[in-house]
Amino acid sequence: MEGRLIVADGPLTILTDLYSDPVAEELKERWPRHQLNIRYLRKQEGKWSSSAHDPLMQATLLDPDVSEVLVDGGIKFRYAFLQQGWKLTTHFSRDVIGKSFWIRFIGRASSSRSAQVFYLREFYKRVSPWIFLCLYARHLSTEASCNEKSTIVFLALNPFDDWIVDCLRDVYASIVVGRRSSDAKAFRIASVDLIKRFQRRWKRLRSKHLKAVKEETVSANDRPVAVEVCWGLHDPEEAHSDLFWLPRSGITDDQVMVYFDRSDRPPSEKALETIRKRGWQPFVLSRQLESRTDAVRMSLYALKVVGWRMLLMVLAYPLWVLEHPLRRRTFRWCWTRTLASLVRVTFWHHIFTGYRVRVHSNHSDQACLHHAVQTIALEWGGGINLHTTFSFDYGPSKMKGAYATPFDVFFAWGAYIAGIVSTCDLAGITTLITCGFPFDYLFKGAGRRAGGVRRELEARGARRIISFFDTAFNKMTQSPQGEAQHIYQALLTEVTKNREFGLVLKPKNIWEEAKAAIPEELLQQALATGRCKLLIRHSYSEPPISPADAALASDLAVGCPISSAVIEAVLAGVPGVHMDLAKEPGHWFYEVDSEKFVFNDLDQAMETIRRWIRNPADEPKLGDHSQVLDGIDPFRDGKAAQRIGQYMAWLLEGFKEGLSRDGVVRQATHRYAEEYGAQHVRLAPRLCAKGIHRHRYSPRPTVGRSKAVERGEFGELTQRVGHASSRQSPQFN
Repeated sequence: MEGRLIVADGPLTILTDLYSDPVAEELKERWPRHQLNIRYLRKQEGKWSSSAHDPLMQATLLDPDVSEVLVDGGIKFRYAFLQQGWKLTTHFSRDVIGKSFWIRFIGRASSSRSAQVFYLREFYKRVSPWIFLCLYARHLSTEASCNEKSTIVFLALNPFDDWIVDCLRDVYASIVVGRRSSDAKAFRIASVDLIKRFQRRWKRLRSKHLKAVKEETVSANDRPVAVEVCWGLHDPEEAHSDLFWLPRSGITDDQVMVYFDRSDRPPSEKALETIRKRGWQPFVLSRQLESRTDAVRMSLYALKVVGWRMLLMVLAYPLWVLEHPLRRRTFRWCWTRTLASLVRVTFWHHIFTGYRVRVHSNHSDQACLHHAVQTIALEWGGGINLHTTFSFDYGPSKMKGAYATPFDVFFAWGAYIAGIVSTCDLAGITTLITCGFPFDYLFKGAGRRAGGVRRELEARGARRIISFFDTAFNKMTQSPQGEAQHIYQALLTEVTKNREFGLVLKPKNIWEEAKAAIPEELLQQALATGRCKLLIRHSYSEPPISPADAALASDLAVGCPISSAVIEAVLAGVPGVHMDLAKEPGHWFYEVDSEKFVFNDLDQAMETIRRWIRNPADEPKLGDHSQVLDGIDPFRDGKAAQRIGQYMAWLLEGFKEGLSRDGVVRQATHRYAEEYGAQHVRLAPRLCAKGIHRHRYSPRPTVGRSKAVERGEFGELTQRVGHASSRQSPQFN
């Protein structure tokens, strides 16, 4: 099929994931008489032969802005990209891993539970550049000067079998794969690369304390709860904090270890002062070893922990000959990735066991690659990996296109987010808990701060006040910067023309990143009226400004696109409107009568808002989310953080009782179901399977406990998302 590829006679555009000297040689050999315009995603450093400098070959970096590109008859590039990623990931899970006993067998050397999740996340990382190239080539082929004969996608190396190329050709037909090496050569190259990876890892992955701590006894290191710093260590009563659950949990400060592992969230002096004041154990991950002795000690530790696993992997490699011929290369890729992962898992295992961590709470973006590795490391040490979502931006095309869920326990706001995460739980390892919006307890304090902002605007004549929330922008964002600029321009213009209109702007990012989307001259004119207020922060070390601080100063919240900030405003009691100008495909808001809180046309939205400004009685339903509130947050009582903290405390109690990690999750989930209702939990399918030992679990006697809960048959979060719609509302099933 590849050999019969027909190309145009003129210049060729080659899109490749990797540009290297061997790739340049092969491209020149394949098309010696064509002018080649090579555009690459990544360039390999090193020595280059004369072929790379051929006048017929021009190579440039491929870094296009696709935020406004439409494919497949009007679908945003980002949505199409994520949908294709989800399609390939589920195919890999079902038709490759699911049908291969030997791939699952070698995965058990790393984890008996999370190996599938690790494979899927590594697979998506590997194929996502290919999906991008195929979609972008399809976009280029629709232009007048290009077609599929003149635009070719070249995959430098395919570590999988031919099935992946067949799937990609459904996206774009003109694909050429670089020549594969012999099996012996491929194994030799992989082995050398693996050794180099190990050497680099030991040089990079070394940790040190932020302050000197005398380790006189092992018990002095006991910190059963570990938290990665993402939002910051601000006062939980005043701003979003990674320890928002702590004051309401009963867990003491001396049980907590916090660590810094993000270059964009370095430990500030204020954070260190808070750590010293509260007595938390601090930890920061550095990028270099402190001494040769440390390197030797870590190497001996790794040999002790994973030596038998590595030996098992070496002995298992010849099993590839027993694999189905159509999956042998994929088997070798899985083998290489599993072996390479052992050093990363060992690194985290060393940290977690050093402090006897039993519960790990991580609030970073779910797409971060280290989540699966941390889950495996905790599994080795008998701990549990938790995740709390801070965002409502979990549209189907976004979430399903990302990664399989790697967490042991996932705290979701309500049935809608829980349903999406359940779909992504391809390995059946995640227990889902609906708890409500985690920061709903901040609404009271936000109301007091917002009162001052509102009084300032009213003193300058504002009678109707709107708060506006934008989103993060990049070259592949679902809402391009241009759309936000149009909205900013429309609202700021309204401020300058209408003396009864007030505006509160709360950008998502810090000011240096956010100001590019705001028309500067128009902003200055609006600020000069005194009826426009700008709530910003200048660095990520400053406490985040809650959307409720802006929303509660207004009468109507507006956001783009479908916005978490607007949802937070609605939960705080302020009507909200979403400017989804790109119309996100498949979002559940479109399954109900959403025309009064979701707008796809800016002119229509502004006309409706102007009518509301003149007389709110003319638009009584504007911003009304009553149809979907139950699916967003079924509690809405200001106690979500308390429920999360309570569940974490129950986990620690289970460990103190000597239960296994499975028994601990089962018992804590059982107690949560008894307390708040079985419809708010879903026990991980793996824990519901036959063969799970239950002999150490003794249910707590509770008056009125349902038989279903008593049997461990927890609910599927069947809470209806809406109650006012004539349609069937989505359920978590």
